[in-house]
Amino acid sequence: MSFSSRRRNYLLTPHRHDGLIEWMKSMLRHSFVLDALGATGPDTFSHFELLIDEHRSMSLRNEERPSRLKQLVPMVGIFHTPLPLRRAYEAYNKKYGVSTRKHVCISFNEIRHILNLAQIMAFAGQVSSEVKHNNNTTTPPKEQNVIEAENAAKRWEVGTPPLTSSSLPVIDGGNTPREPEFTFRGPKLITFDGDQTLYSDGANFESNPELANHLFLLLKNKITVAVVTAAGYEYQSEKYELRLSGLLAYFQLKGL
Repeated sequence: MSFSSRRRNYLLTPHRHDGLIEWMKSMLRHSFVLDALGATGPDTFSHFELLIDEHRSMSLRNEERPSRLKQLVPMVGIFHTPLPLRRAYEAYNKKYGVSTRKHVCISFNEIRHILNLAQIMAFAGQVSSEVKHNNNTTTPPKEQNVIEAENAAKRWEVGTPPLTSSSLPVIDGGNTPREPEFTFRGPKLITFDGDQTLYSDGANFESNPELANHLFLLLKNKITVAVVTAAGYEYQSEKYELRLSGLLAYFQLKGL
C-alpha cells in the first residue's frame, strides 16, 4: 500500500499490534459476518467490560489464579480504572455508524478509539465524584459516574463549541475577557501522539487555538504534558519546533 493510499485509509491500516484489541476485533468479526453487529454489538462490549472489571478485581486482590480475560489474552496488563466500553461504543457508533456497514468490518484503530473514549469517560467520572451540588450534597460516585459519562458522550458526539471572547466572563465589568476557572483533578501526566491526534497526518500544529488553550490550561495547573511521536529527528530540535510551531506560538502569547 502506497503512502498516499495509507493516509486515505488510515483507520483501516493496522499500525501496531495489541493482543487485547486483536481479540476484541475477532469477537466482533462474527457479528459482522452475520450482519448482526447492530443487535449484538452493545452486548459484546458489555461482555468486554465485565471481563475487564473481573480482571481488575482479581488483580487488586493479588489472586494467583488467572482471570478469564488473562486466559483469553495472556499479554493483557493492568487496568487502573473501570472502562465504560458499552457506553463508549454506543457513542462512537452513533457518530460513525460502525454497525451499519456491510462491507468493512470494525477495524483495529476504531476499537482503539473506542477504548480511548471509554478511558476519557472513566476519568470524567472520577473527577465528577468530587463535585458538590448547590444543596451541599454529593451525588453517589456510581450514579455520578453514569451522569458524567453521559455528558461526556454528548459533548463528544456534537463537539464542544470553541471558547470565544464573548462567552468568557469579564473582569470587574470591564472589556477584558477573563479565562474561566479551571481545576484539574485527573492524572499528573498526559501524553499525546502527534499525527492524527494533535494534528492531521503529515501536517504541523499550525492554528488550533481551542486545542492549544486546553493544553495551556493543563500546563498551567501543573499537569505534565508530553508529546510521544515516532518522528525520527533525533537531536534536530528545530524540526520538532516546526511541527509544533502553532502550539509554541500560543504558549508564547500566553506568557508560558
